[in-house]
Amino acid sequence: MSANDCAQCGRALPDTAIMCNACRTKLDQALGDIAALWHDLELAIARQTRMGGDSEGRRSAEKPLPYDPAASEVAWIVTNTIGAWVTHVVEHRPANPPTKPPGASLTGHQAGWLLGATQWLSYRPEASEAFSELHDAHRALIKAIDRPADLLFSGPCPNDGGDLYCKPDAPTVTCTTCATEYGVNERRTWLLAAADDHLAHASLIAKAVTNLGQPVTRQTISRWVMRGRLLAHGLDRDGREMYRVGDVLDLLNADTARTKHRRQQA
Repeated sequence: MSANDCAQCGRALPDTAIMCNACRTKLDQALGDIAALWHDLELAIARQTRMGGDSEGRRSAEKPLPYDPAASEVAWIVTNTIGAWVTHVVEHRPANPPTKPPGASLTGHQAGWLLGATQWLSYRPEASEAFSELHDAHRALIKAIDRPADLLFSGPCPNDGGDLYCKPDAPTVTCTTCATEYGVNERRTWLLAAADDHLAHASLIAKAVTNLGQPVTRQTISRWVMRGRLLAHGLDRDGREMYRVGDVLDLLNADTARTKHRRQQA
């Protein structure tokens, strides 16, 4: 490969660029996907498998939870990769760092912002490094969200610890390993109890507990926060306040019981 060849694919270059237009287009597509699909990654986290390598009934160092550690790890990798390249661009090219719009994900917004820097990057000696790292992050994200969208996690099998998936309206779920059948409501009740001490931001909690049969919206959680009924416990990587799942479930159950009592009194 000569000095006038693309550092990524080896194509001949017409000017002093380090990365060819074809590779830059691929990089643009990867960043565009990250920006567009970040919400899908959060959905994957919300209907995640479980944390801990053991089934209920056996001792484990970690509580099984309805959150997938693999998808959470992917989110961490993508967030750090995107953030590192944003910092690099800001430090080496006069530019204002991206600021998160209200209600948006910082990582998704940063990925979109980086689209405006790929032409500049294509002339930099680190162009090939940027291409490789950002494409690796993109592939990891695609792999994490590439699962059947119509299946919901119903917890681990008590017999062998295998993950149980079923359709949203299914009354029972069968383990594909040991063929044992379980009631979906029973498994989701167990999952909700296991998630009590888990911390997450409002949107993620709303999606996760709704998938587990306890419908609640992000707006409802926000109202509880505004009224001082729900307290935050730190911030996540995107600067969003995190709440305890058990506190949300307690408030949801209390409001449901109050509504039921009023209807009985009417």
